[in-house]
Amino acid sequence: NISFTLIVSDEKTTKEKTIEIKFVHPYYYGNYSDATLNESVILSNGQKIIDIKRNQNIDMSYKKSKVFFAYPLEYGALIDIKDGNCLSYIDDFAIEQLKINSIDYLVYKLEDEASVSHISFSFIFEKEGC
Repeated sequence: NISFTLIVSDEKTTKEKTIEIKFVHPYYYGNYSDATLNESVILSNGQKIIDIKRNQNIDMSYKKSKVFFAYPLEYGALIDIKDGNCLSYIDDFAIEQLKINSIDYLVYKLEDEASVSHISFSFIFEKEGC
């Protein structure tokens, strides 16, 4: 993060305005068929979300593949992963730590292959809704 302050003044008054710019590392999500999920697979198969730390709702479709969701390690662990019916999937996801573009990431992955059309996953940092 970085901030800039502009100060303008004349003989009578002084005005000040500060702007803060927040830099974030992207989230990655998607599916894969390879036996090993690594940085190369995430960067080539993943969709990217540029956003601050907050709950992410993602619609996915996949055929005979596995699913992953990755985000910067500094965000901490998820408290839950739910589908569109508010059923928890957190225990179905394995967690590992990987470096992506030299940044430490937590990667949640479903290791069993499946086929699904339009499932909605909520990756939850802070409690919400159901």
